Amino acid sequence: RVRRADGNVWAPFYEQPFTRSGEGVSWDGLSRYDLTKPNLWYWGRLNEFANKAADHHILLINELYFQHNILEAGAHWVDCPWRPVNNINGTNFPEPVPFAGDKRIFMAEQFYNEQDSVLRPLHRQYIRMCLEQTKDLPNVVHSISAEYTGPLHFTRFWLETIAEWEAETGRHPLIALSCTKDVQDSILADPKLRKRFIAYQQKTHKGSVNVFNALPTYYSYQFGEEWLDAFNNVVFENYSYIRKELGKDLEICTLEGSYLLFINLEGYCQGKTAFDTLVKDCSIVANAGETFAKGYESWARLNLATSLKNIRKAVRNIKKLIKEKQQ
Repeated sequence: RVRRADGNVWAPFYEQPFTRSGEGVSWDGLSRYDLTKPNLWYWGRLNEFANKAADHHILLINELYFQHNILEAGAHWVDCPWRPVNNINGTNFPEPVPFAGDKRIFMAEQFYNEQDSVLRPLHRQYIRMCLEQTKDLPNVVHSISAEYTGPLHFTRFWLETIAEWEAETGRHPLIALSCTKDVQDSILADPKLRKRFIAYQQKTHKGSVNVFNALPTYYSYQFGEEWLDAFNNVVFENYSYIRKELGKDLEICTLEGSYLLFINLEGYCQGKTAFDTLVKDCSIVANAGETFAKGYESWARLNLATSLKNIRKAVRNIKKLIKEKQQ
């Protein structure tokens, strides 16, 4: 929260998704932003990063807004492209900045006003810009904001703008509904807005409750060691079964303080990674070994926090693959 004397900094610079206009002087000493035009260098770098992440099966979460700019930290607002002195688009936030205690800022109510005649088209254009600039990146997930506690009406506007772009382009980007519970409940109670999330769940088979994800914290507090012992028994039973059935043909790591097990499919992948082999040939979703270390393309990580029935089915599919490759 220390004030900086000027905008003189060393590269790499803190780039924004908007281009500089070449007009006027903003708070950081450079020219003002144009909120209607993309910063091609920024988006080019983001695309490059996302493509490299995709090679390692990593998602990129693109948070369109950063709420810390408009709540609490005045140091972020003074350089924010949406502040009137920093852009050429006539945003109508108050100047001079109404700091609280000379350093805090509370601009969220004005910022999240999508009914404002100046802000609405700028928000709409920016949301569409983010979708357009990342449209060829299948591993990008769009979230409305970091630290978002914004209102239902702005969240609805964000989703409706995305739906409008989808209808025009025929594209369907991945969207994360990251908001407070009351807003999320209201969105999912709307048949029209929740349709896209239900369609995604049906397509990916995600969204079903997994007791090992939903209840561990509750049970650990309520039943403590009793619950943990039961959980460990499930994991160890699954681990023992895999080692017994596959240990002769595959290298299997010793399980140490985890429910995640590394196995080596070297010799059975035929030019593919272990991840691709398990997904395509065995109908098993695992973590790719190369995500954790270079040269581990033949390794994959399995989740043992499931039923023995599922483990038996996975083992059958892997044994079938081994038998086919050995023939």
